[in-house]
Amino acid sequence: MTPVRVHFQAHRGGLEEAPENTLAALRRAWEIPGAIPEVDVRTTRDRVLVCLHDPTLARTTDAADGVREADVCMLLAEDVRKWDAGSHFSRRFKKERVPTFAEVTDELARGDDRRLYLDYKHVDPLFLELVLRERQLEGRVILTHHDPAELLRLRRPFPAIETMTWCSGTPEAIARRFDELAATGFEGLTQVQVHLETTGSDPVTYALDDAFLTRAGSQLAAAGAVLQVRPFAYDAASLTRLLQLGIQWYVTDAPKRFAAALAEAGYTP
Repeated sequence: MTPVRVHFQAHRGGLEEAPENTLAALRRAWEIPGAIPEVDVRTTRDRVLVCLHDPTLARTTDAADGVREADVCMLLAEDVRKWDAGSHFSRRFKKERVPTFAEVTDELARGDDRRLYLDYKHVDPLFLELVLRERQLEGRVILTHHDPAELLRLRRPFPAIETMTWCSGTPEAIARRFDELAATGFEGLTQVQVHLETTGSDPVTYALDDAFLTRAGSQLAAAGAVLQVRPFAYDAASLTRLLQLGIQWYVTDAPKRFAAALAEAGYTP
């Protein structure tokens, strides 16, 4: 048994196991020990925050022609929310809707131990700052954005809020971006995510080697931050190796399956 607490982001709520960015996905993730669901947030024309990854409704809802192709920022919230956002995944999720961020934070408040990753896509930072303050979300959300400067800007009024950005692409691209972040002292960041592409499946092996992951973890720890990894494939053996490297933070599209692999690796929450 690993004597650490493991946390794993349920990407878009856990998009392989439930319709992404829906209340059903979030509730499901919060039932899994260690899982922290993630949502994407956009702003409608009437300044309502809604949870949607894409700029349009086309991929994840049954929105009608003439609406499905429109940018959400040009639609009213009522026009975003009236479509089915669950049936494309499974008929058992029929009538799920694109939730407002207010609905999500109401669900967040139902459990003292619940937390949430918030990836803000199309949101005025000043408006988001107001929402974070009104909803008293400092300490409950982990802000994520591809631009660390955006995170630094929002962290100034909320010094205790946690933040995360990511490094993706080839090993060379990841190392280059990571070193750029390190050169700033990881300013404005409390977590840095790196993507673990695989180079083999039997056994599962990753393009980033153990030496890089060990160095990255040490550099982040020295700055008061943590390393998070996103393994695109995993099994009990590969997770055991990552745990032995001291990595406690992960990302997954399938939180229930990931929890089962952790259990097989000998980890108990």
